[in-house]
Amino acid sequence: KNYNGEILQTSLVKKGSIPSYTGKVPKKVVVGYNSKFSGWDKPIQLVREDIEYIATFTDKIIEYSISYELNGGSLDTENPLTYNVETETFTLKNPQKANYTFIGWTLNESGNLIEEVTIEKGSIGNRKYTANWEETVYVAKNKETNKEYISIDLALEEVQEGQTIILLENIKKEVEVSEDKKLIIDLNGKTITTSNLEIATLINKGELTIIDNGSKVGRIKNSKGKAIVNEANAILNLGILEDEIKLTPYIEGKTIGIENNGIVNYYDGTVIGNKAIIGNINAVPEGYNLLIGQTTNGTKEEIKLGLQEEAEAKIGEVYYLELATAIKSVNSENKENPEQETITILKDIQISSKIDIKSKANIRLDLNNKQIINSLN
Repeated sequence: KNYNGEILQTSLVKKGSIPSYTGKVPKKVVVGYNSKFSGWDKPIQLVREDIEYIATFTDKIIEYSISYELNGGSLDTENPLTYNVETETFTLKNPQKANYTFIGWTLNESGNLIEEVTIEKGSIGNRKYTANWEETVYVAKNKETNKEYISIDLALEEVQEGQTIILLENIKKEVEVSEDKKLIIDLNGKTITTSNLEIATLINKGELTIIDNGSKVGRIKNSKGKAIVNEANAILNLGILEDEIKLTPYIEGKTIGIENNGIVNYYDGTVIGNKAIIGNINAVPEGYNLLIGQTTNGTKEEIKLGLQEEAEAKIGEVYYLELATAIKSVNSENKENPEQETITILKDIQISSKIDIKSKANIRLDLNNKQIINSLN
């Protein structure tokens, strides 16, 4: 018989003679072992009665090799080079490579990426693992520590009070500043942009200052909804009071540029939206006013800092670069019995395009000793 009870040969042998085995060499198959037939469980001897011989084997455990192609990477601690079927379960350590991100191993050139390789006890086979990499793209860095980050979320998580995060790449996701943070974001000529009607591109719950020191215009933009929401008790500073006014960054929302429920200090920048700003502005640089105008194509409201003498008209203490923009802000045919709004003219104006006033609008025009001159053909 074989080791497992399989009958290999049955023979009728004359009493007193010596039996012989004429079959194939017995084999034993055990996963992870090489088994060699080593004889029978008892000596072959003269037959006196029915007798059974069982095949025996010498078992030798197989050592399997593991090789690695790190493709320029390195390991802090070496991974195993061999294993066998009795080796306890182990997990490979992933390599590192400067300026690259490890994205996984491929086994025996299979092409299937495995982020974490665990070899279970009982596994078999020689193995070759190849490290795969992607060049690391750092999107932000901390100005004070010079540490670079692969995501804006990581940068915001680690930033300490008063530190500055400088953008290195454009960001296409929502950004949130938590209530325990006080920091500066330097757009550095880059753009934070989303297309989300429900969620603002940037939500500020802490104390955030936004500046733009790039060679291009930095932007925070939402092509469908609000660009920035400043939550209750939050402080948002556009620009720094002592710095030169450059009218950047641009804050542009499809619906609203900035929705303010806390404190907004407007020291620099341009804000654009169907409604540029909802809520109060708490401070502007001395000698400056917020001037409301229209974008070049006339489809959105645009607010930027300017001198009072640049404005053509005002409504209360809100100054408008063009009379047409002031009229548009109160020119409604959707309201029944709207309250009267007084538009005060601040300089002589030449009208070069037609201005329509809706039938339900309630506007009082105070010429303020100024002239409105029709320059239309």
